[in-house]
Amino acid sequence: MRRVNSGQGEHSPPVIEKVGAAIVRNKKVLVVRKAGQPSPEFFTAGGKIEEGETHYQTLARELKEELGVDVERLEYLGSYRDVAVFEAVPIVIHAYYVEVTGEPRPSAEIRELKWIGKSDADISVSSIMANQIIPELERSGRL
Repeated sequence: MRRVNSGQGEHSPPVIEKVGAAIVRNKKVLVVRKAGQPSPEFFTAGGKIEEGETHYQTLARELKEELGVDVERLEYLGSYRDVAVFEAVPIVIHAYYVEVTGEPRPSAEIRELKWIGKSDADISVSSIMANQIIPELERSGRL
C-alpha cells in the first residue's frame, strides 16, 4: 500500500493508490470483477502501482496479467478519491482512457468481465466508476 499525502498530517490513514483503465469498444466500457470478491460491484481493470513504476508501466503490467492485452495508447481522464470497497480505507484511482491490442479475457485474479453501456443500469459498479469515470466517458462522447 502506498501512502499518498492527503493533506491531513502524519496521522492520516494510509491511502491506496491505483491506476485504472477505461477500455471502450462500441460505446461500451469494460468492467471486471475479481475472483473471491465478496461484493457484487464491477470496477475498472488495473491495479496498485509498484515501487518505481509509472502509471503507464502499471497499466501495461496489470492489463497483461489480468486481461491478456497490450496497451497501445492511453489518455489521462482524472484522479478520483473515494473509500476502497474491500479495504475500507481511502483510495485514489488515476483513470486513463486506454486503447488495447488483443481480446480481453479474464485471467489471473479476474473472475468475470462485462462490456457495459448507458442502458446497463442494472449492473452494479464501484462508486468511482459510476460517479466519475462513466460520466467523464459520456462527456467526451466515448459512451
